[in-house]
Amino acid sequence: MSHVAVRVNPNLHLEQNYHTLNGNFDNYDLSNYKRCYQLLKDNLGDELIQLSYHDNKSTYTVKLKSLKNYFSKFYQLHSLILEPYCAITRELYFLHETAKALDQFNNKVLNLSNQKFRARILYPNIIYLLIRMCPHARNFLQTTIKKVYRQINNSSNALIFAHVSSLYLDEEVIKTDILYEFLGNGLKKLDPLQVHNLHGFYIRVFQNIFYYYFKKEQQVHASMHNVWDMQYNLDTNMSTSSARLTVYKDVLFDIQIKRIYKRSPTISQICYNFSIFRNIVLNNELQSMYFSKHTDSTLLDNSEYKLLKFYDNDRLNEKGIMKLKELPLVYQLLRCIHIKNPTAKAYNEMLIKPEVVREAVVDELMYPFKNFFHENVLHDIINKIATNFTTNLLTGEYINPLTLATIKINQISFIIQLKKFINFCLTGD
Repeated sequence: MSHVAVRVNPNLHLEQNYHTLNGNFDNYDLSNYKRCYQLLKDNLGDELIQLSYHDNKSTYTVKLKSLKNYFSKFYQLHSLILEPYCAITRELYFLHETAKALDQFNNKVLNLSNQKFRARILYPNIIYLLIRMCPHARNFLQTTIKKVYRQINNSSNALIFAHVSSLYLDEEVIKTDILYEFLGNGLKKLDPLQVHNLHGFYIRVFQNIFYYYFKKEQQVHASMHNVWDMQYNLDTNMSTSSARLTVYKDVLFDIQIKRIYKRSPTISQICYNFSIFRNIVLNNELQSMYFSKHTDSTLLDNSEYKLLKFYDNDRLNEKGIMKLKELPLVYQLLRCIHIKNPTAKAYNEMLIKPEVVREAVVDELMYPFKNFFHENVLHDIINKIATNFTTNLLTGEYINPLTLATIKINQISFIIQLKKFINFCLTGD
């Protein structure tokens, strides 16, 4: 791999960009900086202290109510400064100031190592803010990363192929790595209010992150797992249940989850990202149906286990996965975390009608059982099942745990895909 070069400008070094393109950082208005820090400390400080103690954590992010309050007060404090700017810039500035304040809070109060600070405080809460409160910034960052990735893939396809093949990483993992590199290093250093050409500037920033990412991975190929641990500090005890739990099956599932996510970096990353949404996770009905052949109902209740198990089956090319890949939207949804989001719809109302989905479910469920029960009784039962299934399926939001992108049910072909999927789960055909 050493002979393959990334065709981005090697002179645009990231650290150099931080100081030259963002030269005002060191002379930042200290009074405003102190106000931002004080705002975060007053509104989130107590919860951040609790989150810093891993053994006491029941969740991995500050409560949404507290974040909303902090978010509202932040915009009140900066209303005059931010008024002339677009939504993307305003949200990036909010994240930039929050990342700086979190870093300062760690230095003054928490005193966590850099790795623990990122794993327990920075990544979970910044990602949570991106998902719940900063949709413009999230879409901007994802779009920019995809654009730069396409540029490198078009100019240095051999590099991408060699990297994916030799390290056994999904291409989406690379993009997620890049996002985390930015959130960990660039976010607090890059003040978007000092940037004149937002799109061009961030393209150059991500070009440099990609450049050093591939360069680093080539140099440490033999110790890839150590690099992964260094970057993300995935806590191997993340899913361990409290010793006070008396239900042994929960402990066994936690042990199994740990074994699964240790098998590959991809699974580890999914487990880490799942923890960010743990307190707002909904059941993914498609995953439950896929695993319905398992008689242990506990499996169907454990959303994390189902998600990791599906990715593990996918990684191992388990029998039947290839058939599911022929149903592209269903396959994407099977790979998603299903979360609560009262302000979003999981489907496009112009293309998908809940009643049509429900009827499709009824049709597929009715056929294999029509000769076993009286038709009237069966019809009532199937209708109830289909109604509940459809309501749950179309509620909330589906998040890809690798890219953190929203996956929407927005294809007319989804009805046909869903019918084929249900038939596959019931018959294996």
